[in-house]
Amino acid sequence: MDPVSVLKEEFIEEEVTNIVCCSENMSVNRGRGRGRGRGVYLKQVRLQESLTAIQTIQTSLDIVKPNSHSNRISINLELQDPSEQWFTQFKSTWNLRTPSFIVKKCPAVTNMLHQHLDTVENAYEEALRLMYNCLDFKYAKSKSLSFMIMEEFKMWSLMSRNKIIHLLTVDVKVSAFNIVRQQSQFGLMKLVADTYEMATDCDIFLDIIKQMIAEKQYKEACQCATLLGLHNKFSINEFLVPLVLQDKLFFVEDFLNESSVHQIELVTFLDSIVGKPLSIRALLEETIVKHDIPEVKWEKLCYKPWRKLITRLIKMYKLPADVSPCLNKKRNEGALQFLLNKRFVDNSFGYEGWKEMVQEAVKDDTNLQKELVLHVSTYGDISEALMWAHFYNVPKEYWPHSVRLLNDNPNNDRHQQANLQIESEDSWDNDEIPQVASYHKLNLSTDHIILVDAITEFERFLDNMQDVYLVGVDCEWKPTFGVQKSELALMQIATRNYVYILDVIQLSGKAPHLWQELGNFLFNNCDILKLGFAFTSDTSIIIHSLPHLSFNQNAGFLDVLSLWKQIEKNPNIKLPYEVQSGGPSLSTLVHLCLGRPLDKSDQFSNWEKRPLRQSQLEYAALDAYCLIQKSKDVIKVNPQPPSPHYEPVPADKISFVCDTMLQGLGKSLRRCGIDSAILENNVDHKECVRHYQDERRYILTRGQIFNMLMGYVPAGHCFNVQSDDIDEQLKLVLDYFNINVTKDHVFSRCQGCNSNSFIKLAKSTMNALAIESRKTRQIEMYDTELVDEATGFSSEEDFEDDYARPPVSYTRKWAVCTEEKIDLGLSMTRNGAKIQVDSVPTGVLEKYDIFYVCEDCGKVYWDGSHFERVLANRLQGIIL
Repeated sequence: MDPVSVLKEEFIEEEVTNIVCCSENMSVNRGRGRGRGRGVYLKQVRLQESLTAIQTIQTSLDIVKPNSHSNRISINLELQDPSEQWFTQFKSTWNLRTPSFIVKKCPAVTNMLHQHLDTVENAYEEALRLMYNCLDFKYAKSKSLSFMIMEEFKMWSLMSRNKIIHLLTVDVKVSAFNIVRQQSQFGLMKLVADTYEMATDCDIFLDIIKQMIAEKQYKEACQCATLLGLHNKFSINEFLVPLVLQDKLFFVEDFLNESSVHQIELVTFLDSIVGKPLSIRALLEETIVKHDIPEVKWEKLCYKPWRKLITRLIKMYKLPADVSPCLNKKRNEGALQFLLNKRFVDNSFGYEGWKEMVQEAVKDDTNLQKELVLHVSTYGDISEALMWAHFYNVPKEYWPHSVRLLNDNPNNDRHQQANLQIESEDSWDNDEIPQVASYHKLNLSTDHIILVDAITEFERFLDNMQDVYLVGVDCEWKPTFGVQKSELALMQIATRNYVYILDVIQLSGKAPHLWQELGNFLFNNCDILKLGFAFTSDTSIIIHSLPHLSFNQNAGFLDVLSLWKQIEKNPNIKLPYEVQSGGPSLSTLVHLCLGRPLDKSDQFSNWEKRPLRQSQLEYAALDAYCLIQKSKDVIKVNPQPPSPHYEPVPADKISFVCDTMLQGLGKSLRRCGIDSAILENNVDHKECVRHYQDERRYILTRGQIFNMLMGYVPAGHCFNVQSDDIDEQLKLVLDYFNINVTKDHVFSRCQGCNSNSFIKLAKSTMNALAIESRKTRQIEMYDTELVDEATGFSSEEDFEDDYARPPVSYTRKWAVCTEEKIDLGLSMTRNGAKIQVDSVPTGVLEKYDIFYVCEDCGKVYWDGSHFERVLANRLQGIIL
């Protein structure tokens, strides 16, 4: 007998039993006297309903497919005693145990649930009942009771799997799937699918998902197919294309992550729409209406969003460029029009760059080759059109008439051609002849433009950069007209006297240790100010193309474009020159500051072609050098008012805030015991004003920002630091504000966090902390080369000192408390900072008797020879 017949007989038998019971009860009730009429009536109704049900079941079961599980739930979801009583008590415990705003999981609740699961006949069914009967089931988020029940059941079932796995039948899985579909949170769906091991029998859910598709539940169908790994059971048309039309791309991308076949199929479909002559909306409108797809985002059905989607998918899944031939052709057509306009209308392309980029756009597309010849001749450059006709071997039948004339009569002796030439010459009015533009020039000799394209030159470049405090950074890469990702070709680093052009194509795969060194001393060093213009795109391609280069965007970078925008907000600041037109470009800014724009004719070049032209090298060098180029007319800074201090001021009685460009100066001031706040990168310069208003800190800044900030504070309370050298900057500040620094001030502040509160620890205490730390984790001992950075007061030379004199810290201008103020168990200060005992080398722990811990950041210091060396070198002539 087939399964449908068996199922039919079981249903009918159950209903017949119900009818017999109803009949017997009616007979009994007839003899019970008055007051029972309502009960008899209800049972008669029940009897009639049961008879009708048999007919309905027979009819409906005849059309049910043997493998159909749509909406089938074989579990009774009503709680019966004693489960119902237990659940009431469980919910009360849940509500009382913890506040409502946190996840309510505690041992009492979880133990209560686990014990109940141990007592039931089928825990898989019971967990579903409990979850379903929670009031928050319909919107079951991660902190809800229903989610917690299923989460705990998952843990319990894993521990008890061998005892209960036989109860996890196909019917239970189907019921679980259909139950959890009744709520709106996919997180719970995912949890239940994992707990009930649905992926192992994923095919049983195909009919349900197809029913979801038929009901236009595309998002849910896509999520379930992704969750159960049913990618190969569905085509892109079933829910991926409808979801694209609804602009629900998150679910599409989640599905595609696990199916390379669908990635290519979907991109190919999207690309085929681009290649057809009608508009995207017109092409898809019939399909949308035919299949009654709801919630379509019609505004997205146009070329630009469609193109962006194809490009995004290709880049996201790293698909080959030839998967989108129609889009590539469209892009190349647009690129050719762009190049023609730049060359013949804007006249902003150099000829060599023009030729390189035209070849990139046209490639082997014969139609674009014909269009190139036609358009160039239309713009009037017949000889150029003829050159391209020969270069691409365009058949003569596609040559414009003027090109054929020039080819047949290269000496221009034909009457018709002469007339064309005369007409072309007469069409220009002498007054309208364009003048040759005057551009800003690089005032460095060519031998100061250094091309770094070999390892030995790279090493020499790193050696020459050791004493630099200011650089301009720029990058170049070949423009791309397709969907392939651009690769970095050049990185330019300009100093005051040289511009170094790093040939990334030649060096990127070589000497990773040199790129690492460049990152450490330049791009991660906040003491070197790095200037860029609209540097976000440069940053992105640097990180992509140079994985060995450690790159910290928050370490001393200043985007000149952002600075320019801030300056424009202040009406009191005027740049030296006026420009009638021009957007926010580097060329416009150079024009405003230096009087002439940049020559951008080599901007669109094939920067990957070698060897580079001299004009390309000069263009690349100037783009970086102009960022730091000085001119007596560029920065018109207001004069510095007199110092507010006529009498000497002790170092511990004055405080400063250092602008983002002076982070190195701020650390030097802290070394001298001077209270110094330091603005982080990307913080608005006006934050200095807030520090002045709240904490009465003097402001230290540079350049034109001084003009803006000095207007917010009294005269002399904002100082313009006019030097690139950090040591010179320190001397300027100390002299202007008449500050006295003594030995007692030096190293009296934490250089990391600016605190002057320290805890004095004995050697025994420090060793105890170190031993406890090593018990909990394995410590890699610090290299002796890093001791200076780790400790601040000491260095590797301290291990050779006799250390005969008493420590200078007895008279140092700081606040010191005893070790009773720390939590030895947690190795923390009273301010909650972890004591950085791991940063102290073993040799130091054994040698010194006293250590000092910063209360605010936990950094550990000790007295050593580093103190004397600082006095004798960097602070020589400063300390009284």
